[in-house]
Amino acid sequence: GLSGDVTRRFYTVRDASTARWDVTLREDGRDLPTSIYLSRSFPAVLYVTESQEFTWRIDRGAFSLDRAAYVDGSGAVQVVDLAAGSAHRLAGGELGVPWILLLQEMAQTGEHVPIFIRMERRPEAVILQRDGGLVLRFAQPAGAIVTMPLYGIARVRGDELDAWRAELPDEALELAQFWSRAAAAFPVGLAEEYAADESAGYVYVRSAFEYHVMEDDWGTEPLPLAPVPPVVALAEQHGYPVSWQSEVLRSRTATFLGPYAYAEGTEVR
Repeated sequence: GLSGDVTRRFYTVRDASTARWDVTLREDGRDLPTSIYLSRSFPAVLYVTESQEFTWRIDRGAFSLDRAAYVDGSGAVQVVDLAAGSAHRLAGGELGVPWILLLQEMAQTGEHVPIFIRMERRPEAVILQRDGGLVLRFAQPAGAIVTMPLYGIARVRGDELDAWRAELPDEALELAQFWSRAAAAFPVGLAEEYAADESAGYVYVRSAFEYHVMEDDWGTEPLPLAPVPPVVALAEQHGYPVSWQSEVLRSRTATFLGPYAYAEGTEVR
């Protein structure tokens, strides 16, 4: 969450895909506008804020922050072990990419829930603590921050845990790098068009998206995605006749209706 006291709040449903909370935070005598976007089209939450601090808190009864991973300025993956319980501090200049991966462990099952934190601005300081979570401190307004479970509703369990305990698996690094680009173009609006051809037995659908685009301090190139309606993707997966004008891909991020499905670009037909 964000620091400061909430003095005003408004809730807006922008369209069928996106809801937005507009709040004003009172911090050190200043009013700081903040918008929070929750999308049915994108498995993440977007914060856009003028606050200079962001905190990801851990529910101590349910999780512990076992480790964290990031890529340093040389391109090497660094894994921080937080088992000892003491706080680990990083300077923002040590981050070679605009994201940090928090490796949360579920208290009851021992399964891991990797949480992906994606920043627009380079933080001045990063503070990690097993029972306290993550604090990002900025020398300027934080701008946009995106949070999401890297694998969606899926958990890291069984034999996969051994690989995660040794290092950050390559496929997890690739998935984080993918979402780093995709989250830089966060869908915040949707326009849909429909046309029926009864003689051919087809319904044509065009979904076009509007985005909040980041120009981050690392120079990341945004990758706009056009999410596919999950029910349609699931129907196609089980043999229902669906055709696409763009190539539809599926990621390792899981939803309640199967893998997250999308086309690259700003629209899908």
